[in-house]
Amino acid sequence: MAKPKTNAFCPYTRFDYKKRCYVIGPTRLTGVKPWLKKRFFPDYNINTASKKGAYEAKKKANPKKSDPNGKSSKKNAKVTGLKRGMRVDTQIKAWFEGQKIKTAEHAYTRKFRSYCKKNDWIPVIAQLAVGCKERRVGTAIDAIVQEAKSKRFIAIEIKCGHDKYFETSTGKMKAPLQNIDNSALNQAFLQLTTSMFIHANNMEHSRRKINLKVGKIIQITDDGIAEYDLPEWCSSFWKHLKNIM
Repeated sequence: MAKPKTNAFCPYTRFDYKKRCYVIGPTRLTGVKPWLKKRFFPDYNINTASKKGAYEAKKKANPKKSDPNGKSSKKNAKVTGLKRGMRVDTQIKAWFEGQKIKTAEHAYTRKFRSYCKKNDWIPVIAQLAVGCKERRVGTAIDAIVQEAKSKRFIAIEIKCGHDKYFETSTGKMKAPLQNIDNSALNQAFLQLTTSMFIHANNMEHSRRKINLKVGKIIQITDDGIAEYDLPEWCSSFWKHLKNIM
């Protein structure tokens, strides 16, 4: 049997645990988020966003005692958040694959499982690796589920935490997104849109021919789950991706 032809959007992307990055063959790939950050939100700082978000939340609660220059309680939020996110991703992947979760199940994993059941979302695949060899960009779609009634597939980007500052803007993004607020939520929209774009260009050769037309951001916090649909401007960004990937 002849091997399928390959193109720039190679379907044989995987995560190399020794190199700690996505690869296509021997080629190392940059993660989608760093690739996007360099082009569209290079000045974003998580501590600035965290402090501003905390200030705005505190101002609403007690306008007279809020201090915009106060110390941020999120000093180690990035490191802690990454570890927690990796743990939740690993456990969700195990659940999707019907495997036993080896470590104690995180509360965020339980919340996501419950949310899927509540919405009649059927687990399809988690951590689906996708990559573009020409641009040396790779990532994984956190989860793909199927709605029980409509049978449509949904691509999901899972974000853990980002309490109080997920929607906080620290300015605007770079062109052609100069009118879009530079927030963690909008960055997640870009991340998911790009992942779906790469997957769509893998479809011809991929073994998992899943047509993804719907994307959602799922934010999991101690307070519960927030669901965000991809906004209209992501359609314009999809067209822009055709010119730069």
